[in-house]
Amino acid sequence: MPIPFVLRKSKQQPADNAKQEVKEGAKPKKREAQATLTSGNGVIMYTFNSQNDTVEGTFVLAQYGGELATETGTKCEGIPGQLAGVYNIVTYTPTNEVFATGKLILVAVGTAGAYNVTYELDATPENLAMLGYTEGTTLIYDAIGYLLPDGIHFTAAWDNNLYVRQVGTEAAEWGYRIFKPT
Repeated sequence: MPIPFVLRKSKQQPADNAKQEVKEGAKPKKREAQATLTSGNGVIMYTFNSQNDTVEGTFVLAQYGGELATETGTKCEGIPGQLAGVYNIVTYTPTNEVFATGKLILVAVGTAGAYNVTYELDATPENLAMLGYTEGTTLIYDAIGYLLPDGIHFTAAWDNNLYVRQVGTEAAEWGYRIFKPT
């Protein structure tokens, strides 16, 4: 589901009104709405079905230009009927093509509904190539999640710029990508 962004270099431009002085009594200048998303973050909302131990999620990433994508998962480890556990997942693009398969690992933290979330994704060879990775690279993300009080809806957020990748049996490599809008 979460995928790294391609590094783009650009000059940071101050906001249109950043250097303007505000006259006493003047109304602040409104900023024009952003036409594109530039954040390296992502967020997903899952629906947890405790009867069949599945999750179905809808998520958004900046690189998808505001389009929504989906993810499905079936529990393969853990206590039936409880959210915590390991799920086999399939992540789809906004055009409903498979982006990756892998694992979603949910570990409860405390008793207030917080979860440590780990994604271990094996993207398709085409998607790995598009991202500049070699075949066999596993994309690993840590995230934070929250089970809403209804016990059915679960949300998680992550930073696509902070990731781990593992190539074959080589040791995991930590990375931090700086993504700036062009």
